[in-house]
Amino acid sequence: MARDAKRKSTGVSERDDARARRTRQRLDAAFVELLRRRTYDGIRVADIARKGGVGRATFYAHYASKDELLRSQADRIVVPMLRPTPDQACMIDATDFFEHTRAAPRLYHSIVSGSGRRIVEASLEAHVARVARRGGAPTGTGAVSPALVARFVAASLLGLAAWWVETTAEMSAAEMQATFARLCEGGALR
Repeated sequence: MARDAKRKSTGVSERDDARARRTRQRLDAAFVELLRRRTYDGIRVADIARKGGVGRATFYAHYASKDELLRSQADRIVVPMLRPTPDQACMIDATDFFEHTRAAPRLYHSIVSGSGRRIVEASLEAHVARVARRGGAPTGTGAVSPALVARFVAASLLGLAAWWVETTAEMSAAEMQATFARLCEGGALR
């Protein structure tokens, strides 16, 4: 009998986890859909909850705020698009990120044109800092702080993506990556 009770409680837990996952997926999808039509700053938690078919309390059971939802999506979707390239001067290959930006320019414009930019930038910064630590970024006298490098690379990446979306420059994602690498290496200043 104890074995049946244990099996049942595990099943309930798995069902609850699956339900929570489905709810988060609905909220994520609703958020992205809203970002395709409005700026990040123009979206409220009530809008996301309504579009996701849940109440505000349910939203808050999954995310503490709209900012946390954006951070979660940046960490889950955007950060994996930035591949470490420790053997190159530019420590990040953002070609996939640029491809994604080109495929959804309105989405990126909605985020980077408002307060959401700093949230996404913080996720990118944390990722770049991890890459720099693993790649053995220079330290000691004359070395630039890894935290400053991470901030610079993240801000540069988002700035370049925003420029690309705003100007609709006729460049491929690979050309954007080459430009990003050149900027990170200081080649644009020569």
